Amino acid sequence: MKQVLTCMLRQIAPMFPFPWLQRWTNMPLLLPFYHVVSDELLPHIRHLYPVRTVRQFRDDLDFLLKYYQPVSLQEIGEISQTPGSAVPKFHLTFDDGLRECYDVVMPILLEKGVPTTFFLNSAFVDNRDLMFRYKASLLIESGKRTPADPLTVRYEDRHLLDQWATAAGVHYSEFLADQRPYLSSAQIVEMQSRGFNFGAHSIDHPMYHDLPLEEQLRQTLVSLHDLKTQFGLIDPAFAFPFTDHGVGLSFFEKIQQPFDVPLLTFGSAGVKYDEAPGHFQRFPMEKTTSSTHCMIAAELGSFLLKRMMGRQVVKRR
Repeated sequence: MKQVLTCMLRQIAPMFPFPWLQRWTNMPLLLPFYHVVSDELLPHIRHLYPVRTVRQFRDDLDFLLKYYQPVSLQEIGEISQTPGSAVPKFHLTFDDGLRECYDVVMPILLEKGVPTTFFLNSAFVDNRDLMFRYKASLLIESGKRTPADPLTVRYEDRHLLDQWATAAGVHYSEFLADQRPYLSSAQIVEMQSRGFNFGAHSIDHPMYHDLPLEEQLRQTLVSLHDLKTQFGLIDPAFAFPFTDHGVGLSFFEKIQQPFDVPLLTFGSAGVKYDEAPGHFQRFPMEKTTSSTHCMIAAELGSFLLKRMMGRQVVKRR
């Protein structure tokens, strides 16, 4: 039913003038997120989600800049407390710390003047390892037979992907060395010098609702500590890998305790509010190849529908 409604909204919402949707939703802050932008076929991503091309990404930014004012990570906390502000704002984020963020995305962001935060998995910086879902995509791309569909493998069974790769003659280490899919430390430092922010995205990208609370906290705190130590992160920020669905309120209460300043956290439940303090919901720009107008209008339309049903706030136990 949710998919049917979303499809209908993509058809109907763009028919309304976009400023009307902005006024009706009265959302002070929009948080679109990406992983990568590329005109090339990326084998480690090809079987996971659509990738926005450079042209599409430029169109996305032009649309956002027409209707929203870009703001920095540091301004988000204040904006969230002023709903209905005269000028709606947006902040752009990228997950996983992929190399194209430096090669392709950064020059466009600098040209357009768009502040952006990039969320890193501490285990993958400098191409030390590859996220298990990217390993699954590479296995499929190889065309080699495996005992089961690699995309069905869960985080806790990720060792199976290594076993299947060995049997199939697929070498992840060679891919990491040759293609360098992740950002290097030097690239991250250069991006920081150009004004971009970085945050943590867990150690190695697990599904949080499958983890006990202690492991959720460890994945978060260790990744934040490692990245702060290596890159001197000043403003602590964390984006959940995959989804924050099923993460309890106790996580958000405990995760704030080690920090002298508020830790900003981000989910991916779409345009919604969240009852957890300092936690913000983003929406993905890679679900379809639709136009920017269609995607964002559908998100706002979905929010209006949720608000009519009293489901515009993520509730946590």
